[in-house]
Amino acid sequence: MLLVVAGFLLPDNSVAREIPGAFDATQAQSPVCDVTAPVVTSPLTYCQGSAASALSSSITLTSGAMLQLYTTATGGAPLTSDFRPPTTIISSTTYYAAQVVGNCESSRTPVVVNVVTAPSPPTLVSSLAINTSTIAAWGDSFTDSNFGRYPSILSQLSGRTVTNLGVGGENSGLIANRMLADTQKRTWPTIIWAGRNDPRNQSAQTKANIAAMVAALPHTDYLILSVCNGAGEGKGTYEYQQIIALNNDLARIYGAHYLDVRSYLVSKYIADNAQDAADYAADIPPTSLRRDFLHPNEAGSSLIANYIYGHLNQLLSGSVIARYCQGSQATPLSAAFSAPDANATLRFYADASATTPLSVETTYAASTTAISAATYYVAQGIGNCESRRTPIMIEIVDCNATAARPSTFGNVANTPASSTELVLAVYPNPFELEATVDFSLPTEQSYTLDLYNTTGKLVRHLADGTPAAGKQYSCPISSTALDAGLYMVRLHAGTTHKTLRLNLTR
Repeated sequence: MLLVVAGFLLPDNSVAREIPGAFDATQAQSPVCDVTAPVVTSPLTYCQGSAASALSSSITLTSGAMLQLYTTATGGAPLTSDFRPPTTIISSTTYYAAQVVGNCESSRTPVVVNVVTAPSPPTLVSSLAINTSTIAAWGDSFTDSNFGRYPSILSQLSGRTVTNLGVGGENSGLIANRMLADTQKRTWPTIIWAGRNDPRNQSAQTKANIAAMVAALPHTDYLILSVCNGAGEGKGTYEYQQIIALNNDLARIYGAHYLDVRSYLVSKYIADNAQDAADYAADIPPTSLRRDFLHPNEAGSSLIANYIYGHLNQLLSGSVIARYCQGSQATPLSAAFSAPDANATLRFYADASATTPLSVETTYAASTTAISAATYYVAQGIGNCESRRTPIMIEIVDCNATAARPSTFGNVANTPASSTELVLAVYPNPFELEATVDFSLPTEQSYTLDLYNTTGKLVRHLADGTPAAGKQYSCPISSTALDAGLYMVRLHAGTTHKTLRLNLTR
């Protein structure tokens, strides 16, 4: 028989020996553990199918403590310290966190992980929402050609209503006047095809009229189509040079919003057709796609519709614009959106991929201190689950600056607004690639036109000379070698001058 007495093994006929770790039951005491439970962030919310962070990232431990994670409130084997909750199914799961110091483990604190369906993107209020089910096709006889065939075919292809707003014989000023008067259609994605009926030597006014139409839109869902040349207007002619120069300017000004329909039509010539081949060599849309010296036939209009449809993403990928006068009080960005979903908050970002929001407060508003144009991105978020972001552009403009106005080309190119003042306009503003300055002087006198930065430093000398009284002149400003920001365009003649702010965005 064996007995254990006070730490010794006592057989009935041998000498006692000590058992390592044995203890006197009469003297035993339970160890005292005074370890507080860890601090956790709970609940955690993830979108279904998203990548969850390690659970440890939401838990704060005491210095020197070790984390233990469990799936049960008591007992059970611990999870790995880098455990990440699965997000494959919609669920709500409770995990438990404890911290260990030495041989002591704290009580367990629950951590709830919710996996939910991603919230929908924020919805713009109805007064700002773009009506993407209807497209406005503004223009002249090119739009209306063949009984409005291109808008009709585009409607069939896109599944949207495309309204034919082409009127034969109208110049860009008349088209602009109709468009600016029809305020109900401004919320529609807009296609502008203007300038063919303008005088070839007045492209500055063509650009100003198109700029006025674009500036009236409360969104950036628009396309500018290139002006077409016709028979007798091929390479080497004055008309060709002016049309190509105008199209090049429109391409620089509007970038991704510009669509070169003219070049596309030229490329669709029939190679074994002698006349088409001659047209192609002269860089003219082919005879096989025209019903007269200039206008597209049915096949041409159908090609135009298909080409626009192939670039529909350029028309429908823009954002809403909210404009404020410099120095005014901007309303909170949240006012542009409907109330968020239950348990969701609106989050405002400076760019589409930013990880840290500018604010999650409903009172956040853009600064109006400086003339600028910036796109903000707004999402609905629940915990770590966030919707796709909805863009909204905020423009801060100088409401006292001279604005370009549509002209119908009566005598506007040779008549100043006033016989005693300098006339100065700049557009588009803000600009990305190229802006145009239009100016005229009341009397024949020398002038200088210069570009300054906000510190008053001369950045670029634009033009000088002694122009005829009352005649309108134009000067381009390329963004090449210019940093994004605010500039001053200054026209100085004699003892008078006029200055306009110009904002360059990238």
